[in-house]
Formats: sequence, C-alpha cells, structure tokens
Amino acid sequence: MDGVSERIARYHSSAPGTRVLPASGTDAHNNVERYAWKIVAAKGSEVMEGLDVAERDDSGRLRRILMFHGRLPAGD
Repeated sequence: MDGVSERIARYHSSAPGTRVLPASGTDAHNNVERYAWKIVAAKGSEVMEGLDVAERDDSGRLRRILMFHGRLPAGD
C-alpha cells in the first residue's frame, strides 16, 4: 500500500485545493470492482471525471488499479 499512499500524496501536492469525490457506487464481480469518480476544484467546479477498475487478490488485498481519466467516448 506504500505505492497507493505515495500516489495520493503526489496528487495532493500537484493539485492543491481539489477533491476527488465518488461519482457512482461500487460494482464488484469476483475479485474485480469498478467505480466512477470526479475531481472538483475548491470553488466547486468539476475539473475531471474518470473510472477506476481495481483488482484484489484472494485475501482481499488490493493488487492493482487501472485508472481511466476523462469521459468515456461516445458510442456510434
């Protein structure tokens, strides 16, 4: 988890005053879960949105997170 803590600390130092907020509930299947998030500026405007897909090992510990930044592309 040191890597996750370091990533969060780097984010906070690079984007002071912003907050990362949940934009959905969590959907889980087997050891994989997904959830949406958004970044909000100090004055409340939305800066970015995204989706994370997390994988856990059999003991429930976080194995990896795939981070998608920005909106999903429009369908055809």
